[in-house]
Amino acid sequence: MFKGIIGILAGACALAQPVHAQAPEPVVIRAAVLRVDDPGLPPISRLELPPEDLGFAGADLATDDNDTTGRFMGQDFQTVTVSATTGNRRRQHAPAAGPGHPLHRGHGR
Repeated sequence: MFKGIIGILAGACALAQPVHAQAPEPVVIRAAVLRVDDPGLPPISRLELPPEDLGFAGADLATDDNDTTGRFMGQDFQTVTVSATTGNRRRQHAPAAGPGHPLHRGHGR
């Protein structure tokens, strides 16, 4: 009786492993973040200098946060970050976005 139960459990474990290995491919969700740097007047103090990753740090944090939940839901989030100046912003974002990257154009300044 005991050997029969162990055999059934061993068979169930052997069958359960291939099912776990056949997880579906995650759905890839792509986004692009475009930052337009405006070379205005320099700040009065060095303490007011903008960081190198202004705007991009928040996008990276959001992507990591979405990936945490997305792993359980079968999703994979990817973000492309592009920095441009006011003169070349239209030429700069087009190649970076590429096919499949929705590029949200906000109504900012």
